[in-house]
Amino acid sequence: MQKEMAEWRRKSSEPSMDQTGEQKEVIQKLELSKSLIGALQKEIHSQVGQIEGLHEDLENWQERCGQAEHLVEELREKLTENHTQAEETKKVITKEMEKVK
Repeated sequence: MQKEMAEWRRKSSEPSMDQTGEQKEVIQKLELSKSLIGALQKEIHSQVGQIEGLHEDLENWQERCGQAEHLVEELREKLTENHTQAEETKKVITKEMEKVK
């Protein structure tokens, strides 16, 4: 029995063909996983750059929008002033026309 146990221990410490094949398969899977992780990291870095670019574009558009809103407000004020001035001019012209009659 001791001989059998010693033989079993000796065999279990030596890698069998099945173990060697399994180890190679596991190593291949690990290498593939490592390659995929590297590719995904590159893609993530690329997307981070794209996101940063889009963020800058957004900030630029927001600034332009703010400038446009400010310009619209100035134009509204001028339009209101011009409308008021036109009304006053109309009154003056109407009075002058009444004088002529």
